[in-house]
Amino acid sequence: MIKPGLIIKAEGFFPSERRWLFYRRYLHANEHKGDFIIIHGALEHSGRYEELATILAKYGYHVYMLDLTGYGRSEGKRGHIHKFDDYLIDLLNFYAFLQMHKNMQIPFLFGHSMGGLLATLFSVWGKCQVRGLILSAPLFGLKKKISFFKKIFIHCASLCYSNLTLPTPIDPPLLTHDEQIVEEYITDPFVQNEINGHWLLQMLNTLKKVHLAASYIKIPCLIFHGDQDAITDPKATQQFFSNIPSTQKDFYLVRGAYHEVFNEKGREQLLLKLMEWLQQMSKTT
Repeated sequence: MIKPGLIIKAEGFFPSERRWLFYRRYLHANEHKGDFIIIHGALEHSGRYEELATILAKYGYHVYMLDLTGYGRSEGKRGHIHKFDDYLIDLLNFYAFLQMHKNMQIPFLFGHSMGGLLATLFSVWGKCQVRGLILSAPLFGLKKKISFFKKIFIHCASLCYSNLTLPTPIDPPLLTHDEQIVEEYITDPFVQNEINGHWLLQMLNTLKKVHLAASYIKIPCLIFHGDQDAITDPKATQQFFSNIPSTQKDFYLVRGAYHEVFNEKGREQLLLKLMEWLQQMSKTT
């Protein structure tokens, strides 16, 4: 049962490597069960997770979300990155900022798609403690593979023209069956509809490394993935999950769901699973 109480919402900016990054926070005024950092996916921003953050806050969690470099209201060239590890630096600086100025405890990390990839790498990086991982359709593999020759073309073209952009591979109607959320995604001014060629190559190189990280995950881990996901590969996620040595791990293959399982119709059941899992973790961690 959700306990009544005032939900406090705030937003601001914090410094990260000579740029200002935007963040949001959601707090339950009367209760504090733990802390969450939510990491958004590629081409989007933290504002698309307000519903999830509000629900977690109603259950007594303090929730913090940032817009990564080049996304949303954060500084940085749209969709550009020097190297993928720069996102991990963003998270490291966000973590330090929250500990110093917001008294954040050891947090759970929630990551969707690319955010799931980053949350996983951050959790095994060894620089900050993480209480547990919750991943939604994590980017451990692409459903539509990019051919070797296309990679070579993008690499050569990016060397000649660093601003090379490609059309987004994301078809909005394949994100969720909820038509209202699809419409909001299409009309969202902070959602990007192009990807940078160099960014794409950096992401693909990172995918080669992430499966090595599975054997280092010793913390509790909960993963959700839609079996009809046309963007990230559920089979890659299942393979990753099977290699996690943690004794506290759970995987839910969501039948009939697209990429954004927490934006699907009937998501209340998934939220209930999440809350039950968090309650169990509170007894064991």
